[in-house]
Amino acid sequence: MSSFEATRTMRMQEHFEVLEIDLPVITGACTIGGAPGFGTPLTCDQAWAGEYKTYKFTNENCPVPLPGSPWRVIKSISETATELKPGDGLSSRGSLKIVFTDDEKQDPNIDAPGVTPTVKTQGSFFGKLSARQIFENKAVRLKLYRVEPDGTVDLVNGAQTRHYVANSFIAGSKGTWTLACKDVLSLANLNEKTWPVATQSFLRQDIDSSVTSLPVDGDTDYSGVFAVRIGDEFFKITGVTDNLLPTASLTVNTRGSDIFATISGELLTKTSADDHSSGDEVFLCELSDNETIDSFIARVLVESDFDASLIPATEWADEVAEWHATDKINTLHSESESVNDVLKKVLSGFLMDLWFSTTENLAKLSAISVWKQSSSTLVEGKEINAYTITKKPQDSIRASRALVLYDKRNLADDDSVSSYKKGSQFSDNTIIGDEFFGKHKDKLFKSNSLIGTNAADLLVQRYVSRFKFTPFIRTFITDERHLNFSTGDVVDMRTTVDQAADGSPSSNVRSQILKINPMYTKDGRHYKVNAMTYEAAFEDDTEIVLDSPLSESNLYILAGAPSTAVTITFVLT
Repeated sequence: MSSFEATRTMRMQEHFEVLEIDLPVITGACTIGGAPGFGTPLTCDQAWAGEYKTYKFTNENCPVPLPGSPWRVIKSISETATELKPGDGLSSRGSLKIVFTDDEKQDPNIDAPGVTPTVKTQGSFFGKLSARQIFENKAVRLKLYRVEPDGTVDLVNGAQTRHYVANSFIAGSKGTWTLACKDVLSLANLNEKTWPVATQSFLRQDIDSSVTSLPVDGDTDYSGVFAVRIGDEFFKITGVTDNLLPTASLTVNTRGSDIFATISGELLTKTSADDHSSGDEVFLCELSDNETIDSFIARVLVESDFDASLIPATEWADEVAEWHATDKINTLHSESESVNDVLKKVLSGFLMDLWFSTTENLAKLSAISVWKQSSSTLVEGKEINAYTITKKPQDSIRASRALVLYDKRNLADDDSVSSYKKGSQFSDNTIIGDEFFGKHKDKLFKSNSLIGTNAADLLVQRYVSRFKFTPFIRTFITDERHLNFSTGDVVDMRTTVDQAADGSPSSNVRSQILKINPMYTKDGRHYKVNAMTYEAAFEDDTEIVLDSPLSESNLYILAGAPSTAVTITFVLT
């Protein structure tokens, strides 16, 4: 018996799949309205004790008999894998669709009190399963297997498991049912979720622009709250009296005072004192005080119901420490926004990618930097199936000059240009001229209140360094036995579609793997891969010409903040 990885390089492979879904059951006493029930929380009056049953299904044409006799009812499988969106931060969400052939005169809960011989033989397996269960957000695992050379299968260790959550279970035509599944990250990434979550807190009485004791509702726990916002005014809390009582009140700093972070000492926001009325909303601000990027993203996800065990905290912290060593977040989060928008703001502001790895069952966080080294080489005819590769330009994201506005002094102001006091711009003038690109192509980032000077400078530098030349997406097919790379990896590629200036095949095409999409066919599994050009970093002893006006400049940032020691000469003209 061998693991999935140990059998990956087998030349002749025979594939099949097993789908598992965990559904809640009640195995003890079960009645509904005094009559025997059907063993599920929907069909029992008794309380659910947290017990699950794992239902297993395999292909109709599974090539080997399997222990436990999974139902041979999988008619087809289609999967859309997650895809990185460099520069946008959030990946596209993955999805999975399984079509089953229904099994007549079978029952999914044969041991339940209400499943009599008559009940068992009437209707169909999936029809009754659908009537007895709620499928949404239940754990789903698609296990990919290979038959070993001796004809055996290691069901325990021999699979690659792809993790999803159920979204819907719908009856189709001709006795079929379709289970639609969604990316696990979708649980925290839906537009209907917001962060920070509003608490329905309010003023009990009118206040003028000078009082420093705020009468507030007794239903909100104000302990530990750093600051609140009422209308366009911010208040730094110094004390709470009668918390969770009808006479609750907040003691605040002198009205109209600037608010500073305790640890970093950074100015969080300016504000102006004003009168407020009874019933006005009191918004509890979330504080970021010298908070790391990984910590902030994890906090937003966990508070949006994402499972903390699916966040590899040490891995995230190492990635941020390597590529954003000096960057911290210092701000008040003073209004509810969709979780999507919150994540996009932090990811695009620090030029990072976030996606969910269905094979690792973990959320992945990766920085974008041209200093990242390739981890492997993909050669056409081996890792890339011969004559399957194409490439398509992505000129929409090319930019030789980038600009971002930051430093929003009063967080209550709108997002117009005048609300931001600083800007950072980076351009590469060496590729501008009649002999190259005729003029600059600009990338204007959305104004961002989360980033500081170093982060803003690094953002525009890294974007231009990555995308100053037109990036190409290369699409190709690879066989499972050559799939030795993962989504997010930086790789070198040797292909027939890329030629050097002398006409020889190019061996210096660096790309990032954006997507690895399984294709389930009668002949087995193959994978369609998307990879985007990833410009190589400066070589050691490179010269960087600085031909624009400089005031205060961080040369480390201008070089893209390499994570290891390099030698670079800066030429001032």
